[in-house]
Amino acid sequence: MEISIHRLNVRYRVAGSGGAAARSRPDDFLRGSVLESLEAALEQALADDGSVYVIRQIRSRMSAPLDGLETPDVVRSLGAQMASAVVRTVAGQTRDSEGFVRFPSQADYVASFVAALAGNRAWDQWYYEPFRDVAPLAAAEAIEAVLLRNREHLPAILARLHASGALASVIGVLPEPALGRIWEAAGRTADRGESLRPLFVTAAELIESCGAALHDREADFQAWLETSPATPNWRDAASLTATVASMLRLLAARCGQTFERRDETDALLARLDWLDAAALRAAIGEILELPHFLRAAARQLVSLLQELQLAAPDLPGVEEIAAGCVRSGCHGSDPGDVMLQVARYLRTRGYIDVRRAMPSEAAIRSVLARTPELDADALSSMLAATLAEDRGVPASRLDGATPTQRALLADLCELLRNGSVAIVPGATESNAIRVYAALVSAFPRWAEPNVPAGLVAATLEKFLASAGEQVSAGAGQGFDTPCAGVFLLLRAIMDAQLARFSTTLSYPCAPHPSAALLAALALRWSGDAGVTGGRLDPAILCFAGEGAPETLAALADVWSAPTPDAHLRFAGELLRMLAAHRLMDGSEMRIARVPCGAGTARVASCGRPDLWPLAALDGDNTADLDWRECWRDATGNDPMILPASEPPPGWDAFAGGALGLLEADLAIAAIANSVLRLWARWLRGFDGASAGYLLSKLVRRPGRVWAADRGITVRLARGELDLVLDMAGYTRDLAPLSSLLPRKIRFQWAP
Repeated sequence: MEISIHRLNVRYRVAGSGGAAARSRPDDFLRGSVLESLEAALEQALADDGSVYVIRQIRSRMSAPLDGLETPDVVRSLGAQMASAVVRTVAGQTRDSEGFVRFPSQADYVASFVAALAGNRAWDQWYYEPFRDVAPLAAAEAIEAVLLRNREHLPAILARLHASGALASVIGVLPEPALGRIWEAAGRTADRGESLRPLFVTAAELIESCGAALHDREADFQAWLETSPATPNWRDAASLTATVASMLRLLAARCGQTFERRDETDALLARLDWLDAAALRAAIGEILELPHFLRAAARQLVSLLQELQLAAPDLPGVEEIAAGCVRSGCHGSDPGDVMLQVARYLRTRGYIDVRRAMPSEAAIRSVLARTPELDADALSSMLAATLAEDRGVPASRLDGATPTQRALLADLCELLRNGSVAIVPGATESNAIRVYAALVSAFPRWAEPNVPAGLVAATLEKFLASAGEQVSAGAGQGFDTPCAGVFLLLRAIMDAQLARFSTTLSYPCAPHPSAALLAALALRWSGDAGVTGGRLDPAILCFAGEGAPETLAALADVWSAPTPDAHLRFAGELLRMLAAHRLMDGSEMRIARVPCGAGTARVASCGRPDLWPLAALDGDNTADLDWRECWRDATGNDPMILPASEPPPGWDAFAGGALGLLEADLAIAAIANSVLRLWARWLRGFDGASAGYLLSKLVRRPGRVWAADRGITVRLARGELDLVLDMAGYTRDLAPLSSLLPRKIRFQWAP
């Protein structure tokens, strides 16, 4: 409970012989200890009341002995007397309609003030006096300050503004940067995950004691948080045990192994005296049986699909389906529920052809009825919906979604269908704020403390893009391009600090070195599609930034200037960057000789063969020594030089998009591959994929680009690995950054 007293006017009478010193004591005393006692007394009297009371004036007569004035009993007595006066006013016994206002919650109070501020009528009301500190600010600045000050109530505040119809006027007052900061605050994941991490460590140790092999605990922990788990009661062993059990189920599902209880499991359980050991043993026992249920559900569903003629010819075997399901998070012990999860797994991966005529619920029920352990009547309609459109949510928005995200997407679709909210073309953060406010207003559970706000925000942003959000390009014109995917590599370019190195070293020597470097790299990543009629694709020019040469001939002219020494100096900075990012240790250098034009080129790879940061025309025997010295200066290691019998992996992937300058093309190819490998390290499960695979499956994709003064919007064509890019965060918006990225970059997926 928070108490604010704007003005405390104390008048007191001292009876008896107190002396001058005693007369000065009550003022400080009442403003200190007694106010603390007042807060404690009101906390007890109004503990279950979340209302906000604004009272213009309260009079209270109190008496206390001057001797022993600061003793605890006297302090509590005075605080209780003041609290009694407040409670009487709240209860209406001395209600003054002009001096008493009640708001149902802090969110209602703040929403009311913000709406009044947007309507330029806030300071006419006395009950907004607690916000007087923002009065000197402009309306937009004051609204932002108050909203961010109340960030824990922000979802509810936005919902109240939406319900009252005042949200549009509030958004109209705020500039786009302020909207961005407010949306970031509304969608920020609560840090409660850190408080739950010790429980997760316990669960991980338990599952590992049963023989499980966890490869990435942090990823597992974040996956568990995404299931929107209930917040445990830290004083209740049963509640804590239930949380650990939910963690165990998810870990078992993600491992996809069979487990067995071992002696070390029992020893670990014996030490966990703060948990309910019996309940935890039962949970582990249930987990040990998990594969049985999955196999049974998969077997039943495969039989049903084949009878209904819905399965694709290449439907995998039962064991493979079960293993895939547990890796994707499928868990549970109820056969019907597990069957639904298996059906969803198969449908989202294309094993079920939903384009065929779907059977009726009656047909599904007749097949299910042959399996006694399944409730055919209850399961048939849910299974039909899962096989078709998964409760009305478009399938394109469900790939890789967790159960919580699926429920959230269903609610969002419902909002659009019933007209509660609409997507506004040209809006950015305001779209997210308006849709989020409508969502929380219609479905308050999405603002509850046990739902990760970051999960809701991320799902909402993806939903807005797939729902057809159109970001206005202002005066700029959109254009179709086969090279839209190169924008995905901007994050790696910023991580590598290529623009800074290029400018510092004047590499290449040109009025805009970084633009020329980025244009050359984008050409290699795009391949031959990057040039049409001798001109660079508009997407490459937009990607490279101001000053990029517009034709292949002009770009080649710029790159004809660097000498072998210039290439080597930049290669040294590249090596330092790779070592700093721990992509290489520098202990060995393998040099391969490969055909190049009429001669040969030498290519140096590090401990991992697919990373080859040095490439140049083959020269005299001292060239290897020059590389060795550069390598040693950059990494601090004197490498062992070893021969390689064949070109490094990915060498052929960069054949397209060359400038026709042998020395420059070799250096650019080495840089392009190094940045690609830096980019790939965050692609879960694909960090070791070949350069050719990464380029063909992820980077080389068409799309549409809108370029305007305020930002660039890149709408990418869909591919089979879009979820990988989303999980890596490579499709999130990029904020402006100095000269390299002066405009905001927004990514969208094509509908």
